[in-house]
Amino acid sequence: MSEYILGIDAGGTKTHGCLVDTSGTILATATSTGANWERVGWVGAETVLREVVSTLLADAAVDRKEVSAATFALAGIDWPADADLFFDFSDSLKFKKPGLFINDGLASLYAGKSDGLGIVSIAGTGGKTVGNDGVRSVQTMGMSIGEGAGAGQVISLTLNALARQYHRGEGVSPLAEIVLSFTKQQSLADFFHAYARNGLLLSESIAPMIFQLASFGDSDAIEIVSTVASQHAIDVITIIEKLDFQVSVIDVIKSGGLHVAENQIFDQAFTVGLAPIANRVSVKTLKISPAFGSVVYAAISHFGGTNQEFYETLQAQIGTRVGL
Repeated sequence: MSEYILGIDAGGTKTHGCLVDTSGTILATATSTGANWERVGWVGAETVLREVVSTLLADAAVDRKEVSAATFALAGIDWPADADLFFDFSDSLKFKKPGLFINDGLASLYAGKSDGLGIVSIAGTGGKTVGNDGVRSVQTMGMSIGEGAGAGQVISLTLNALARQYHRGEGVSPLAEIVLSFTKQQSLADFFHAYARNGLLLSESIAPMIFQLASFGDSDAIEIVSTVASQHAIDVITIIEKLDFQVSVIDVIKSGGLHVAENQIFDQAFTVGLAPIANRVSVKTLKISPAFGSVVYAAISHFGGTNQEFYETLQAQIGTRVGL
């Protein structure tokens, strides 16, 4: 019987999946909506994951019993016990071997480095920093408390800025204009009333507009963008201090929409934040889907270690298939 390796990366807004054979040849890819269980619930997350798995297997004409290794890298797997919550789901898939459930940060790390050694800073819909020194892994809580939270933190800081403007009775600022237009509210009073009483939420999808406003020189937006980037840099330093890297230069992988947006203000603030350890790190931006890292992680489980030939075969195909 043939054997196949499956990897899925599920964030807050999108899910990517990839199925390969044991040589590293990509057989199928699939995409869907987000599957962060903290956002969409158990049923919502499992529905998306089943959809992606079914699409991959159908497109490649592979029987699920032939899947010998699978990794599900999910936003929201933040504590050791979280992975156990998906045990029944994993068992229901009837793969040859149960799937592995990890935080999506690890997938980004393995997508950037085949050995998974280093630090990954994710600034996307949410935020996460994960480090692996080869002996153990450490990660932030993923709770948006005292740590970088990606676009979610952009929203939090934006609400704080607008509340201060409202309390001071100031005129409508450029930041307020964007938010009011985005939410179709007439004034800050209307906005906060709807927020407090009518369930109005400010979506993370407004983040690119705030980034653009910062690029235009708006002081409120610059402060918001810079604060988020600086916190993500602090998280990197904190994780490094908790680990024991036996290398002179530590690889730092940037992943997520805010990092890949190439916004000069965000990037500069992140770089300045890393200044205390600038001589210890090498920073690069992940340009491919972390689903690639999920496949690599699953392959390590399948082969019992890093298989360089498999990795090189897989890497050569990146960008040639949907979602990778």
